[in-house]
Amino acid sequence: MEKIDYQEEPKKERRLVRSLVYEIGYRKEQVSEMEHKYDKTTAALQELVDGLVAKIDSKDSSLWDWELRYKEMEHKYDETTAALQGLVDGLVEKIDSKDSSLRDWELRYNETVRQLKGENAVLHHVFAEEIQKERDENLKLRCQLGFRTNLVEDYISCNDNDMERSCLLNEMEGPKENVACQDLIELEKTTSEQIATLKKELEETSEALKDMENQNSCLTVKQVLTNQELQDARKESIR
Repeated sequence: MEKIDYQEEPKKERRLVRSLVYEIGYRKEQVSEMEHKYDKTTAALQELVDGLVAKIDSKDSSLWDWELRYKEMEHKYDETTAALQGLVDGLVEKIDSKDSSLRDWELRYNETVRQLKGENAVLHHVFAEEIQKERDENLKLRCQLGFRTNLVEDYISCNDNDMERSCLLNEMEGPKENVACQDLIELEKTTSEQIATLKKELEETSEALKDMENQNSCLTVKQVLTNQELQDARKESIR
């Protein structure tokens, strides 16, 4: 009959219990360590989640601000566009008005130039006629003066000796012959006066001719000044 060792079984059980206790303690330590790691990981994840949530909230706030700024800028852009459109319309209207005014000024300028050219042509024609008349009159007076001067010179040269002899004979013959000599002297005086008168008329005609030439020069200067004023007015209207 086999002998049973009753003391060996409790020893085995105690060893098994110690082994189980050790295993349980070891497992508890591992579990505690894992819980600690889990807590740390959870805390880190919580911090990360909180940071991400804060960043998302900040991004949302920034995005909202950007959206408000965009709407405000869009509103300002619409207002600026409307103002610029109004300004452009006003400028276009002013340019059209300036173009119309410029065309009116150009028409007036052309009409004034035509009128001035016509008046200038008429004045030149009248002045040329007056100058020609004065020149003809001057030539006529010169011819008359030359003709009468020649007559007087011929008369004087032909009758110098006769006058001397007549005067001597008249002195010898008496008062009757002195009358003829006096008539001859009076004729010479009259001829000299006529020559002086013709010379005076010739000088007056020459002065009148010079005056008309001066008037023509004044009219020419006036025309140049008028053309310059019209050019300045046209440039001013273009500006």
